[in-house]
Amino acid sequence: MEGANTYLSPYFTLQQRSKRLSTDITFRYQYYGRNFNMLEDDTSKKIGNHDFTGDINTLWQVKDHHALKLSLGRNIIRPTEAMLYPDPYFEVSSKNWKIGNPDLANACLHTVKLEYIFDWQRNGHNIIFNVNGGYIRGDGLIEAKDYAIYDNLIQEEGDKSSLVYTTYENTGISNIATANMSVIYSYDILTFTVSGNLFSNTMLRNNVREHCNYYNIALAPVFNFDGGWVLSGRFIYNSAIERQNEVNGDCFLGQIKFAKQLGNWTLHLEFSDIFDNVTTDISRKGANTTEYAYDLYSRRIILGASYRIGGRK
Repeated sequence: MEGANTYLSPYFTLQQRSKRLSTDITFRYQYYGRNFNMLEDDTSKKIGNHDFTGDINTLWQVKDHHALKLSLGRNIIRPTEAMLYPDPYFEVSSKNWKIGNPDLANACLHTVKLEYIFDWQRNGHNIIFNVNGGYIRGDGLIEAKDYAIYDNLIQEEGDKSSLVYTTYENTGISNIATANMSVIYSYDILTFTVSGNLFSNTMLRNNVREHCNYYNIALAPVFNFDGGWVLSGRFIYNSAIERQNEVNGDCFLGQIKFAKQLGNWTLHLEFSDIFDNVTTDISRKGANTTEYAYDLYSRRIILGASYRIGGRK
């Protein structure tokens, strides 16, 4: 399906530093060209798109221990190869015909975030408190569109009993307001992080306006013992998400990880889903209400090793 790709991303960065104010500005030009091998006539087709992204980050050290940070950004989400591939193909997993859209553009994400940071140290105790609020605007988000083929005519959302295929269009819009708070406490061998995130999302999907609120809470303790032993954990609670036609139930994720440093080597042993509780309940609203559950993650044990090239400073 896909041939060789070409990726180009030149960028430049401007930095300003003073006693209490620092600013970093980065702009990027990104080009991504893709060559597809067409199945019908054994030819190739090149599809390329280009875009600009960038970030502006300004940190103001108001006084000792207190700082404000303003971040502005523009990022993109590229369509996948399957979304662009212009020949019709049959997807076995969905049992559906699909036709990519070679005219798809990159989806754009515009972000703005304001942070307050408090950093305090005394007698080996260190507390970092961060509270921030932000806004994310998504334009041209890529959505799957179902079309029906009836009497050789293409009809949007037509008779579902006729042959249906799926393609993709830049029609989605998203507005997300965020509020986040985190506290990091460290003393001796312990570093403990607690954080909470609140999201309010208004979306336009398939010409339907939806709104949902959800949140998560995370705890992350880390113990650095003598002899290079590290014990860490991460525990996350995700609230339920209620959309117009669907409700995703809440879920909980627990993970514990052991690590041992041996020179430049680090050995890892990780246990995920330790409480065997990472499932979420789904219920569909409407005349045909259904309820079911599926696993977001599978319980697993991971044993690995990594090697660091060069000495530690």
